[in-house]
Amino acid sequence: MGERPSHLLTDLFTPRVPVSRVLVYSASAAALIMVLQAAVIAKMVLADREGGATFETASAPFSATRGIEMGSYALVRFAPQANIADLTKFLDSRGASIVDGPRLGGLFRVRIAPFRLAPDELAGAIKELRSASNLISRADPTE
Repeated sequence: MGERPSHLLTDLFTPRVPVSRVLVYSASAAALIMVLQAAVIAKMVLADREGGATFETASAPFSATRGIEMGSYALVRFAPQANIADLTKFLDSRGASIVDGPRLGGLFRVRIAPFRLAPDELAGAIKELRSASNLISRADPTE
């Protein structure tokens, strides 16, 4: 009991079994690898944040929608009683496709032509969409 406190700490942290150099080197290598992994993970996380937040749907990544920007579009709200089979048949018969939505208010962006229509042709296409009142409750031209 007459030992000094510094000797107690020394005895506590001094290994009683000799430690081989291989163990020391392998522990140092493992620690170095963990530090490198942490650095790589931090770099990946920060790289994602630098470009700003981007949103991609799981079903259609942004790259898959390239080229769809060209064309004529309408914002369409489908009638509540319309079923998907009738909507698909209606859109396919006109060469139209849903490219975005649903948006606020249940609106979908529908590409009604793969090229820009003249104003009178666009008005005619919108009128044709509106005429299917059993399927479409609203149709307006959009960019």
